[in-house]
Amino acid sequence: MARWMAVLLIAASMAPIGCSNKRSLPELRADGQYALDHEHYNDAQVAYQRVLEVKPEDTEANYGLGQAYLALGDPMRARTHLGIAYQQSSHDPNLTFRIGEQLAEAMAQSGDQQGMVLFLRDAAQSRGEVRDYLLWGDMAAKYGDPDSAELAYRTAIRIEPAPTVLPYWKLALFYESIGKTEAATQRLRQAYWIEPDNQQVINKLETYYAVVGPSLKIAPDR
Repeated sequence: MARWMAVLLIAASMAPIGCSNKRSLPELRADGQYALDHEHYNDAQVAYQRVLEVKPEDTEANYGLGQAYLALGDPMRARTHLGIAYQQSSHDPNLTFRIGEQLAEAMAQSGDQQGMVLFLRDAAQSRGEVRDYLLWGDMAAKYGDPDSAELAYRTAIRIEPAPTVLPYWKLALFYESIGKTEAATQRLRQAYWIEPDNQQVINKLETYYAVVGPSLKIAPDR
């Protein structure tokens, strides 16, 4: 792990640096975030690179620069900086999840779809949270690994303390996308049982059934 981190930090330190200025690191981070929020990705790149010139291991700057590179179509550099940020964010599970989502996208866009699936699988199995399994499923489905996607979504359903609509909804849409209509409608009907007033679920059921009512409800299974 130490060797891997050293390689990433060296790579980060080789990123081109904009001209220096006298703004503080907090100000530069704020500049970078403002630029990201307004989709000024070149400006974000410059701001975050200036932070990393002083502090190459800065989590926020590596995360922001990774997002900027990803938006600018440079997934390899994005992967480097997002990888650094991911390793340094373990103190904050929510931040780790957000960075991991971006890192997975960078891995896939750089041509490492298999590595992306394994990364998300390992993260989900390590943390055991529903959102991690749903992310694994989403990315596997998006990048052509239907077996992993189905496993991830079904596991999300199985590990929930109590059934919620989202995993059933995602699994239904996945089945629909690969032509498994019967399986899709089963999961939609289970989602309808969980939340009978969910208009999104009702609208989707109406594409399959002339009348949507209580008789369509199916109790969820795991």
